[in-house]
Amino acid sequence: LKEKAAELRREVNDYEEIKNLKRKKMEEINQELQNQKDDLRLRYSVEIPILKGDGIEVMERCDFTPRIKQQQQKMAAIQAPLPLGIILGQDIVANTGGGGLITTVDDLAVDGNGSVIGGIQVGDIVRGCTACQSTMEQPTWQLILGGVGQPKTTRMMFSCDNQPLEEILTAISSNTMDPQQRYVWLVLER
Repeated sequence: LKEKAAELRREVNDYEEIKNLKRKKMEEINQELQNQKDDLRLRYSVEIPILKGDGIEVMERCDFTPRIKQQQQKMAAIQAPLPLGIILGQDIVANTGGGGLITTVDDLAVDGNGSVIGGIQVGDIVRGCTACQSTMEQPTWQLILGGVGQPKTTRMMFSCDNQPLEEILTAISSNTMDPQQRYVWLVLER
């Protein structure tokens, strides 16, 4: 009986060992898949300043769907002071993710802020940029006394996807209104 019990224990231990090996292998496969997903997400996302409803700017990771599906494509968020020294161009492309208008960097000034400080490259696709907007802040006490409020400049991210070139240029140049004179943020697909 002792021999039979020992043999049964060995069989159970062997079975448990096989079961543990299978579980470890599945965990390794799942971990590898998760790592691939994380790498893909990091490739197509950037951390940029987002204006919240209460007027506070917060750095958040935002995901972007690639406009041109190529193996080496990735997103980049860069900062550079104005003037950027870049020439933008626009094409209508139907076979890209999202289709429509694509705005690209066509040329760079040799000593321009965009290439020297920001690292902008010819061929980058402009996906977003910071833009400033002046609005009237109207506290209740001013309205009660017959006032019209005070102008306030807010900075936000502007999506450049499928936007006319003139609007993108206006958004980039609006950063000159920023009272803090912060660098322009550009989200680029390269």
